[in-house]
Amino acid sequence: MTISSGFIALFGCSSGKPQGDANQTISDPLSIHWEVKETASHAWYSLGGTPGGKYATSYFSVKHKGNTITIPGKNIEVTYFAQALFLKDSPKPAILAGTHRMYLITDDNGKPSVKLLDAEDGDYGKFQWLDSENGQPGKQEKIYHIDNSKSSRFLSGGRYLLVNTRILLDVETLITYPIDNNSTALINQLEGFNAFNSEVICFSPGKTQIVLMAYRRNPETNISDYALVAIDFRKNKAYVVPFDRTNTRLTSIQDATPSWISTYFDWTTNQEGKEVLSVHLFDKLPYWKGSFDLHPKTDEPAQYRVTPVLPEMTHHFMQCVKKHHPTAVIQGTHETGDLIITKFTVNEKLLTLYANSKEKSLTLLDADKLMVKTIGEQFELELAEGKFQDSFGQIPLN
Repeated sequence: MTISSGFIALFGCSSGKPQGDANQTISDPLSIHWEVKETASHAWYSLGGTPGGKYATSYFSVKHKGNTITIPGKNIEVTYFAQALFLKDSPKPAILAGTHRMYLITDDNGKPSVKLLDAEDGDYGKFQWLDSENGQPGKQEKIYHIDNSKSSRFLSGGRYLLVNTRILLDVETLITYPIDNNSTALINQLEGFNAFNSEVICFSPGKTQIVLMAYRRNPETNISDYALVAIDFRKNKAYVVPFDRTNTRLTSIQDATPSWISTYFDWTTNQEGKEVLSVHLFDKLPYWKGSFDLHPKTDEPAQYRVTPVLPEMTHHFMQCVKKHHPTAVIQGTHETGDLIITKFTVNEKLLTLYANSKEKSLTLLDADKLMVKTIGEQFELELAEGKFQDSFGQIPLN
């Protein structure tokens, strides 16, 4: 590794000037420094910039005892990073830094130590706490080349951190574990199921296995099959748990959460003490539910959706609406393609109900999000009592 006191511009030249003086966060003998530059761009709005065609970008560097750390590369030395964060709960000062490739930077007996965690050359880096949400995974955080200078320089939230989906870092010991989640050999071992580079959706109770969603195209039927892949990260060994989406009520892959896994799967321990994930066997399957799609910025219900439904569910839904809102009046129904569109009013407010025969879905939309939420919650109470369950079908195969 080369130690340099100068800065080598990794991301090319910028037409702008740094905004203010250099900033720094110190945890001796390491320190993080940054400068912010404004660059002209016609895409300023989507990049979070300011009117006039400029957006701000932060450039981070890491110093050890005041000397800038420079990492040798194939074509250019790496001095600047799009993100650099101290690991708050590490046993000694440690920094996670990177843009595409991710590095762990520490002090080793008075000398700087740089460890390449993962060489992500095709995409920006990312990381995900595996135990930050009551012992379960948090959301995956992606690194973007924007202005990250206003956020904290300390990363905390859990003990186990997955970096670029392929390296698991134990923050308390700084031990790293390589994760094979989609090599050709592993996919063949798992009967063709591929977890790709998906987020971890569950951490086993004993914190020995991570669980990812996997998919394959069935070689006999050419229909999509789904499974969970559980990986013992200390041994880097995996096994597959196929499941039926209808029997597990998985209407959307986004619904695959720790709560969903705890409902439809079981964790047990075998004679060797190994944790084992399996599909839960029900005497009677849980009732179907609907779901709200939330607006990404406001978290308000953008729409209410029920799937997979049979055609008669539209009648049941409208009967529920009239039960709770006696003033409800159907204004008209028309069909276009796979859609049957029903317009109705409640207290003179116009709402629209879409029945999609191809998707087997029923969707309520309206500009009045409160009304969508109210009607959706009322129908959810009916479903929770076991009503209309015979009007659900099979999740469409694709």
